[in-house]
Amino acid sequence: MKSRLLPLVILLGAATALLAEMEPRRSPAPWDLLLGALASQEQDPQEAASQAYRAAQNYVYEQRWAEAAGQLENFLSKYAGSRFAAEATFWLCYSREKRGDDAEQVYQAYKAFIKKYPRSSYVDEAKANMILLAAALAKAGKTGYQAEVQAMREDADEDLRLQAIIAISRRDDPETVKTLKDLLAAEKSPAVRRKIVYAFSNFDTPEAGETLSQLAANDPEVSVRKSAVAAIGNSEWTGAVPFLTRLAKNEQDPEVAKAAVYAIANQSSRAAVSALSEILEGAGDLEIRKAALYSLGNTGEAAALPALEKAALQGTEPRLQEAAVYAIANLDAPQALQSLQNIFTKSTASSLRRATAYAMANTGAAQAMAFLSAAAMSEADDKVAEALVYAIGNLGTPGAVDKLQTLVAGARSQKARKAALYAIGNAGGEAAVQALAKIATTQSEAALQEAAIYAIGNAGEAQAAATLTGLIDKLSTPEAKLAAVHALGNTNAEAAVPALFRLATQESNQRIRSAAVSALGQIDSPKAKEALLKIIRGEKQ
Repeated sequence: MKSRLLPLVILLGAATALLAEMEPRRSPAPWDLLLGALASQEQDPQEAASQAYRAAQNYVYEQRWAEAAGQLENFLSKYAGSRFAAEATFWLCYSREKRGDDAEQVYQAYKAFIKKYPRSSYVDEAKANMILLAAALAKAGKTGYQAEVQAMREDADEDLRLQAIIAISRRDDPETVKTLKDLLAAEKSPAVRRKIVYAFSNFDTPEAGETLSQLAANDPEVSVRKSAVAAIGNSEWTGAVPFLTRLAKNEQDPEVAKAAVYAIANQSSRAAVSALSEILEGAGDLEIRKAALYSLGNTGEAAALPALEKAALQGTEPRLQEAAVYAIANLDAPQALQSLQNIFTKSTASSLRRATAYAMANTGAAQAMAFLSAAAMSEADDKVAEALVYAIGNLGTPGAVDKLQTLVAGARSQKARKAALYAIGNAGGEAAVQALAKIATTQSEAALQEAAIYAIGNAGEAQAAATLTGLIDKLSTPEAKLAAVHALGNTNAEAAVPALFRLATQESNQRIRSAAVSALGQIDSPKAKEALLKIIRGEKQ
């Protein structure tokens, strides 16, 4: 018998891959667009909590324990009073356990959970996990845990049965599966039945697989059925994929059907990819198709590409199409970038093309730069052009600033030119500041020239003051000089004082002189105060 612990995961629905239209100004990542769109919607607190918890649940199902713990901690800090708080607290304990946190701390976290939520449906599972932790701690020489375990066993007969089931499941003999089946036939408690399912997951025999499949299909308790589905997904039973595929396509309970889809993904085989592709194309329920799509993206298999590309190009549900391109990017396959380029070129849907641009950046492939920059230069759709530019910024490869500078100078879309300027500002560093300075002195479009000047002002106190001071006399229009004066004042840098004093006392344009005085007033330093006193006294040196 192979010993393997099945994560006690109640399988979750896939997180919604919504992309709302928005006009970013700071190189947004695609999933940042999703969060921003959700935040902008009018929602009551319970709906906001529900969406935040479903997002955190996804990480639990995907067994990304570090991210799950972080997301659940963040959820609890914001929605401690929500109806999901008890469940989220349990999964936080479990995620910390699977992440490998200190066993004693995790034990105490489970204990605190039971004390705070004694009526939670997860109390039994928390106790069972505590028993296992306590056994490991006792074996490691930690004292006091055996007594606590004994106290838990005495709380209720059910706890004792749970422990006995765990003990039986560790016996490596031919009679164990039969014994567990007999226990299952007689047991009425859903919590204990789930624990028996957990025990079955340690066996990779045909008999165990058949028993789990019967539970998954017929048990009266949905929670037991979902646990059985999860156990099948983590097993090496040869009939797993065919059974789970039938269940996903024919099951009436949507939660069980989605659980079957995710369980197929856990099989990590070509057969699993084929089954998920079949479900994606043929399932009638949109939520089941979404689950299949996300699962395909998580397989990491290049064999998933044809189904995902077809879903993106031929699908009729925009959110599903956009999710498909992100799933392709997640595959981390050499062919993923070519597939995304193909989708971008063939699609006429603005929202899908924007999502595809961001997905190309998500691949992290340096080869994406040439395609993105060429497309951004000629793209006529303003929103698509902006997305292409911000994708270049998100890609962050060497040479990005040069490409963005070229786009500022020559992109077909005015919004793309402005987006490229913002992206240069967001890139940071000496190369970005010098590129902005060049734009400020050579750009004929006033709005872009002034935007470049203000972007320099955000580069950091010393660097911004030195750059602005050096270029202020090179600026050809009063409006550009005014922008530079305001930007110098915003730096609060003492190094800006000499230039501002000179402008305040020697510049012929009255507006610029007045702005220079105001900028000196913004700088909190003795030199700025002295400059203002000199102006009051009429001094010009």
